[in-house]
Amino acid sequence: MAHKPLIGWYSTFGIQTEDTHFSALAADKGLPHTVPCTKSTSLAGFLIEERHFGLVLTSAGLRLESVEHRPYSDTVFTGRKFNLTSYQWAPLWSFMPGYGFDPTISIA
Repeated sequence: MAHKPLIGWYSTFGIQTEDTHFSALAADKGLPHTVPCTKSTSLAGFLIEERHFGLVLTSAGLRLESVEHRPYSDTVFTGRKFNLTSYQWAPLWSFMPGYGFDPTISIA
């Protein structure tokens, strides 16, 4: 989703969700020893901001995500739950038509 500019900044934000079942069977016996049958869920939200400063278009982004992996109860493996955060900043300098310089900093 996007909204009208606020103090010159254009914003896009959204939500992403995932609900999956996964397993990897052992090659020799076909049993789930490699990766047991696991239910995984995740929920993430993100925000991207953009603004022009003369010839430079600056963009900044933030993503927050919560992930949970739950193996089925007949395994000896325990579940895991964790949160992920990542940031990004990238100025794009268009120094001539069709050409630009765009260094990017990402922290995850």
